[in-house]
Amino acid sequence: MNKSNEFIEAIVHNDRQKIQEIYARFFPMIQGHVLDNSGSKEDAFDVFQDALIIIFEKARSNQFTLTSSFQTFLFSVARFVWLNKLKKNRREVITSDFDESLIDNKAEWADMLIEERKQRLFWSKLNVLSEECQRLLQLSWKGKSGKEIAQAMNYSVEFVKRKRHRCKTALINKIQNDTAFHIVYEAINK
Repeated sequence: MNKSNEFIEAIVHNDRQKIQEIYARFFPMIQGHVLDNSGSKEDAFDVFQDALIIIFEKARSNQFTLTSSFQTFLFSVARFVWLNKLKKNRREVITSDFDESLIDNKAEWADMLIEERKQRLFWSKLNVLSEECQRLLQLSWKGKSGKEIAQAMNYSVEFVKRKRHRCKTALINKIQNDTAFHIVYEAINK
């Protein structure tokens, strides 16, 4: 049995140890999405709980077959739950149930979610670097030469090389030390 199906079985059979593992592995991803979209930590917890309940109900039906990774399916359900809560808070009427079409093209959906998460992680970590590092890296990514960057920032070419290396290393370390990185990395390598 693959890991995704193990998680589904754990939810259906209320396996507390596996459910704790689900929380540890996937809650940060859901929390990040909710916080990035006008929610609070309490909202994220509610969304996660509601998503697990929906998965439980779907998994008990005889027609249920998991055709994506558990992570992709959980994120899709949680995203739907959060969108639904936002709409309800705006007093809009929701008439549809969970839309299975959200996950029809599993590979494309998973790739899109992973790419979105990678971009969000990258930009959030770039934004915590010093303004000097941000500017230097952005000039570098725009294709500016070391000499052009040195002139623009009033540095020597040699200093730009050393500083660019330090800034890139700092950015990489910040990304790799974030729990979201490990979730994205695991999703990529499934």
